[in-house]
Amino acid sequence: MFASLSFLEFVILLGAITSVAIISSYLRLPMIVAFILGGVSAGPYGFRLVESIPDAGLMAEIAAIFLMFTIGLEFSFKKLKDLKREFLKLGFSQVSLSIGVMYLISHFVLGFGHPKSIFFGYLATLSSTALVLKLLYDARDIETPYGRNSIGILLFQDIAVIPMMLSLPLLTSSKHLSLAGIFDIAATEWLLKIALMVISIVLIGRFLMPFVMEKVARVGSREVFFFFVLFACLGTAYSFHHFGLSLSLGAFVAGMLISESPYGRQATSDILPLRDNFLGLLFATIGMMLDINFLSSNFFTVIGLGTLIFVLKFLMIAGICFFWKTPLKLSILSGLSICQIGEFSFILASRAIKDGLLSPLEHQYFLSISILSMIFTPFILKFASRITLSTNEAWSNLFSSEETKPLKKQTGDLKLSQDKKDQGHALLIGFGVANQNLAAAFDALHLPYRIVEANYDTVKKYKEQDFKIDFGDATSHEVLKHANIESANLVIIAISGAKILPAIISSIRSLRPDVRILVRAQYIRDMNVLKHFTNVDVLVAEVETSVELLARTLRVYGIESEDIQTYMTKAKKQLMTYSNISQMWEGGLLNLPSWEALGSMTPLRIGENFACLNKALYEIDLTRKTGVCIATVYRKGVGMMVPDGDFTLEQDDIIQLVGKAHSLKEAEAELKGMA
Repeated sequence: MFASLSFLEFVILLGAITSVAIISSYLRLPMIVAFILGGVSAGPYGFRLVESIPDAGLMAEIAAIFLMFTIGLEFSFKKLKDLKREFLKLGFSQVSLSIGVMYLISHFVLGFGHPKSIFFGYLATLSSTALVLKLLYDARDIETPYGRNSIGILLFQDIAVIPMMLSLPLLTSSKHLSLAGIFDIAATEWLLKIALMVISIVLIGRFLMPFVMEKVARVGSREVFFFFVLFACLGTAYSFHHFGLSLSLGAFVAGMLISESPYGRQATSDILPLRDNFLGLLFATIGMMLDINFLSSNFFTVIGLGTLIFVLKFLMIAGICFFWKTPLKLSILSGLSICQIGEFSFILASRAIKDGLLSPLEHQYFLSISILSMIFTPFILKFASRITLSTNEAWSNLFSSEETKPLKKQTGDLKLSQDKKDQGHALLIGFGVANQNLAAAFDALHLPYRIVEANYDTVKKYKEQDFKIDFGDATSHEVLKHANIESANLVIIAISGAKILPAIISSIRSLRPDVRILVRAQYIRDMNVLKHFTNVDVLVAEVETSVELLARTLRVYGIESEDIQTYMTKAKKQLMTYSNISQMWEGGLLNLPSWEALGSMTPLRIGENFACLNKALYEIDLTRKTGVCIATVYRKGVGMMVPDGDFTLEQDDIIQLVGKAHSLKEAEAELKGMA
């Protein structure tokens, strides 16, 4: 991997990456950009601290292996089945359309031959799985609609690399073949290998992997488990490579096989450090290949070609997502997220230049365009919500009248409707678990509500169950009007991801400035995109969970309920404003027992022969007699309670005794009737 680098050069490269990363953190630049810039600065075209360039193709393969393995761990066969729309419809459409459009432009506009035009289509079609997934994971947008679209398309692209790699020898020696002949030969070989692959996956996944994983786990050694996981990942990858398939696809399948076992989480935690480290080195290696002199000499040509590819790819991806019933603004986000050129294109390009399919000049243009596209992607995604928010409303209205037509053609009963009985209703935007629970409560209380959901399959499912649910993009005025926003008393937004929230709230405010809006946000940092809006109540899941954990912890330690409530109110306010919660502990708000007493807390189960059985605490009078208090009581079927003086102890109650160590034995004897 680093055979071309001396040990000193490798040390210098690591130092350059670290230095640039530190500077970038102060400048608030994304780390991926820092890694690329670190490679540029240290490489032979920068300050020439390192004269040799590591094998970028091999580096990309290794990074892609660990990346695809962790993706496989996250996506079991069941989860992949849930992504069938994104994977099959969006992925197939994007790859087919992109190759076709780029081929037509290269052949008929630029005048290249069939093989080279097809290959240019390959290069432009593939996006950066490593880059986009890293950004989606960091932003916690994996489960958002646009995140699912991106993942589905990226997975299909990664699998499409297989026939692309298989067809490269045919493209380099097929000047005499027709376009149909090229793909007929490649398709036959590819289908045979896919059939063999599927049979092997079924046999290993059903019989071999669960048995071996159980034996390895029983050893009880984390080191042995790690080496087996590494062996399974690399071994499966090599097996696929031996049959002419992709190394990364083999790693992806290995991850999916392990994910079906109970050990998937541990495998993920073991591989993540390797994946992230190799990804950092991959981006640094890519940066080292950027020829600054070539870029400066051909700057306008590179920018022009790069912008053309970027815009064409964005329009195709956004158009495909919109065609398959993704709302307009989510389609725009999907297009922006994967419109760059990816690392698998580097592997194809390195093969093509060796085979003479790509000239050195064309290779430099490709490197410059692709590296710049990867540098700009984090910034584009960072400001994606502002881009979608500023999208001209007239453009949205142009499409909104057509927005439900594909849906109506397929299912005539899924029409948007206005119901005059909905006066004063609650409008639920998004229909995940949170709003499903709300809808059930509204039904039980006979309160009117309407639902707007952007996922077609969800709409179809719940429409069949007679839910008043409409398909559409909640940023569209037309969709909101169909949901009778004018007469709504309340709007409740509970969707995955925060990027689209400003656009939704702005659309609601333009139609109903007075309506109250409740927003469920996942994380405290999501407050950043909502801080400019007024009359919006935000419930942050991260805050609510933290506060509830604190409340239950304080109850265990015997804190008075009134003190807990007062503290929780102030703690929540501080969490929501990013303040330091520890200041409240120092302020003496809570009357906590001494830590010596807390350290001496002792549980005791009330037995059938205990003298205190069926007696109230005031009758037992334990604190006066022994100096020990009963802080909490756990009762089966009820849970943890903080008892008062009238509380009666029952058999099998588990009580927590708090007191000095020497007093606890005396208290236990008193309760048993042995004092």
